[in-house]
Amino acid sequence: MSDRENVFELQQYFDASLREVNVSLPSIYLSAQILLIYYLNKMIDNPICTYDFMIKIDNEIMKQVDWASELAISKTQYVGQELGLGKMYIWYGELQDFEDGSMLLYYNNLSRNKQKEKLIEELIDEAKIVKDKIELELNKHPYLLISYK
Repeated sequence: MSDRENVFELQQYFDASLREVNVSLPSIYLSAQILLIYYLNKMIDNPICTYDFMIKIDNEIMKQVDWASELAISKTQYVGQELGLGKMYIWYGELQDFEDGSMLLYYNNLSRNKQKEKLIEELIDEAKIVKDKIELELNKHPYLLISYK
């Protein structure tokens, strides 16, 4: 194959190769769950980068797919609910407000830096809950030979 092949032909070659070796790609939803586990582990292991990992989750997973259509569900009331991230997005929104210098709705009795610490703590706690739920769901797919870390 050369770099002048058109995308359609390359896709045909790729699909034929997968069929030949009897490999199927995971669904978009399953792929998103695997990527979520990766980012959630990174977030839990490195709380200082929590905000950065939420940006990645938002940009690389949530904004890449119309999840309501993909999962054939009605539109959700809150951002992230489609993938079980609704509560994480509450804390992410607060961290966005913190980064913007906006008023925060939670932990107003604390200093600004303590507020950020508490928001990160809340987000990490919720990330652990979401991670456990996703891992339970992924464990239903015994053909997945992946390490979550």
